[in-house]
Amino acid sequence: MSTVPIVTSLEDVYTQVEKQKPRYDTIASHFNSEYNLQPQYYARAPGRVNLIGEHIDYSGYGVLPMALEKDVIIASVLLPRMVNLCSNTLPKEYTTKVVSVTINNNPSSAFDNLNIDPKAHHWTNYVLCGVKGVLQHIKNLNDTSFKSSDLSGKTLDLYLLLDGDVPSGSGLSSSSAVVCASSLTTSHALGYSKEITKEQFGSLTAKSEQFVGVQSGGMDQAISFLGQRNQAMYIQFEPTLSASPVSLPEDVSFVVSHTMVSSLKSQTAAKNYNRRVVECRLACVLLHKALTQEPLLEGPRTLKWLQEKLNSTFEDMIAACEKHLSKEPYSMQQIAESIGLKDSDELQSRFFPSVDLHDKSNLKLQDRSIHVFSESYRVIQVEELCNKNKGDNKSEKIGQLMNESHYSGRDLYEASCPELEQLTTLCRSTKGCLGSRFTGAGWGGCAVSCVKKENLNEFLDTVWEQYYAKEHGGSKRENVLFASQPSAGAAIIE
Repeated sequence: MSTVPIVTSLEDVYTQVEKQKPRYDTIASHFNSEYNLQPQYYARAPGRVNLIGEHIDYSGYGVLPMALEKDVIIASVLLPRMVNLCSNTLPKEYTTKVVSVTINNNPSSAFDNLNIDPKAHHWTNYVLCGVKGVLQHIKNLNDTSFKSSDLSGKTLDLYLLLDGDVPSGSGLSSSSAVVCASSLTTSHALGYSKEITKEQFGSLTAKSEQFVGVQSGGMDQAISFLGQRNQAMYIQFEPTLSASPVSLPEDVSFVVSHTMVSSLKSQTAAKNYNRRVVECRLACVLLHKALTQEPLLEGPRTLKWLQEKLNSTFEDMIAACEKHLSKEPYSMQQIAESIGLKDSDELQSRFFPSVDLHDKSNLKLQDRSIHVFSESYRVIQVEELCNKNKGDNKSEKIGQLMNESHYSGRDLYEASCPELEQLTTLCRSTKGCLGSRFTGAGWGGCAVSCVKKENLNEFLDTVWEQYYAKEHGGSKRENVLFASQPSAGAAIIE
């Protein structure tokens, strides 16, 4: 395990330094204009595109994303007294906010005194998630004081300025990148950036994003810290967080295209993202009883946990879903009674106490669980094609699996939308495209397509002309339609 690199040169982080240097100069200029100060350091955390493995991380299964060069940068300076001042270089709807965070060199009280309102949908909540996650980690170390000598008997001001080029609501993990960059900023200010490993950062930020009400599975944060140049990463979460490099085929590029429909997980969690988390947990509960003849009364547990307990194949688990789970939707009361619980409130308190669902009926457990098992197997197939298969048609097989992933996410997980269908259909019909699927949570956001390099420019031109030019021509092409290259993970730049 290694720690996040602390570097002094942009070349250590970016491949296109000529594009990044003016950006950092602009950030420094904005910082000076806002605070009349110069930043001491910058924390950057990349967004990601998930090539395959959607909505399975929170069920314990591995995923296959890559970090993007598009990222979130937080410039910072630490001075006597401490009030978190959060400003940004983003559009005017991202208003500046002053947030008080009292840190008097006591990790435990600092964590306990920092409150985040998940119903207040302001971008600074994600900054505070990063702060609180680091404070929780330090509190769990049982440190009685912070390591930074600057905090000895003092209260300080941490001035922050945020810049980002990961499109918001795009399914490329812009919000998680904010949490990751904030956690890096905070840890560096408190003297812990060399004490926390990349894997620990990935875990603590996944947990801390739950402070805004999103039941994150951990992929977004893990790849932001563990990403490597020129490599996708096979991220696994059990028994502990780990990542192994995946060499992508050299004859294709992976193209990201934005539907122009924003999908904000925290604002739609109760009916979309968090609801799917609950459905998977409850599918595990019913499958456990059907397959072991015993009620699962301690939780929450994951579908991967159940598969490993039973020592079953993916084919076995899919067959079990078809046999033991009804195709018809369940209600929470129905599930509670089937395992001997009093009511839906008791079910919720055992298996998802912090999740609020507006509708406690219409839970489609069979469809959701079949998607999870089949999608998890597709991830393993793609990883093996990339790292072990030396035969022909590797890229074509990956493209086919990406198409299957999209159809499963659309039909079984109901995470698509009309614009995603229009865009992925266009991509698949364009010369050189081997496969296309939604990436990220879905319900909008982006698609990712596997495209032969020899047809890349023609593909980009065709998709731009047929999807963007008429209705979204005001967008910068490079922001909404681009070939992605695996990027380095998070870093601190001094």
